[in-house]
Amino acid sequence: MNNLFFREAQKEDISFLHEYAQNADYKKYVKGILSPNNSKKIEDILNQIKIIEFRNRSIGFLELDGFNDRNLFINLNIYVVPEFRNSIIVGKVLFTSLKLTFELYKVHKISILVYADNIKMNTILKKRGIVLEATLRKRIADGRDSYKDVNVYGILETEFRKFYLRQKYS
Repeated sequence: MNNLFFREAQKEDISFLHEYAQNADYKKYVKGILSPNNSKKIEDILNQIKIIEFRNRSIGFLELDGFNDRNLFINLNIYVVPEFRNSIIVGKVLFTSLKLTFELYKVHKISILVYADNIKMNTILKKRGIVLEATLRKRIADGRDSYKDVNVYGILETEFRKFYLRQKYS
C-alpha cells in the first residue's frame, strides 16, 4: 500500500476530473465542486482538490469543501474510480484523507456526507471509528422528482488521534 499518495491538483488533471464528472455514477450521486452548476474558476476548484494516485495512476480525488476557519471544521468528499471501490484501498484512502486534512487544515472536526443506501461506505466509516451524527431525510436530488437520504458522519481530531494510535501500535 505504500504506492498510495495524494498530490495537489494541477491544470493537467482537468481532463481526468472532467472525465470523472461526466461519469454516470458521479452525476447520479455527487453534487460537488465539479458540478456543472458550479460557478467557481478552475484555479479555485483545483485548490480544493487533491489527486489520489496508486501505482502512478490517478484513481480518484479528495475534495475539501466548506472550510470554516472560525469553527475549524471542513467537509470532506472522497471519490474513487469504480474499479477500485471494492478493494482494500478505499479504507486506506479514507484514513490517509482524514490524516492529511487534520494535518493541513488544523481543523478540530471533519464531516463526511454519504448516501444512506451506500452500505459499503457507511460500514467502512463506522469501522474506522467515525460517528454517525444524523440522517438528513430526502436531502439531495436524485433525478427530477426523487430525493435521497444522506448520512452525516463526523470525527473530531482527538478521536482520530486515539483511533490512529490504537491502529498504529496495536
